[in-house]
Amino acid sequence: MNKLAEMIAKNLIDPEDLVEAEELIQRSMLVSEGLKACQKNIQFPMGVSEVSCYQYTDSAGEYSSWGYCTHDGLFTCFCNWGGEHEIGKCYLNNFKDVFIAFENKEFKYDLERFLNNQIKEARKQD
Repeated sequence: MNKLAEMIAKNLIDPEDLVEAEELIQRSMLVSEGLKACQKNIQFPMGVSEVSCYQYTDSAGEYSSWGYCTHDGLFTCFCNWGGEHEIGKCYLNNFKDVFIAFENKEFKYDLERFLNNQIKEARKQD
């Protein structure tokens, strides 16, 4: 029995609550596929401890964001909205950390774009 079924059996979760959990299930699938793609795509040349792995600019050219990944899997994202600043970070080798990072409203859209970009790149390699 999987963990979710066990939690339902122990009355920790009401099965009716799952009806409203579609967004969380979709997020879980995105994170799972995105992290697999990151493992495939993000490479560190010898001696390099940080790589640029994300660039985005909106169609109006007003908002831009960028991200770096360190050798230990820490993805840090920045943007220019309201002055250049860090908007979020998470460890790409920790499913729960990435999943919870979506709760950061300033970071979630760039994190979603980053993971979708990684998935697209990984599919091109297949």
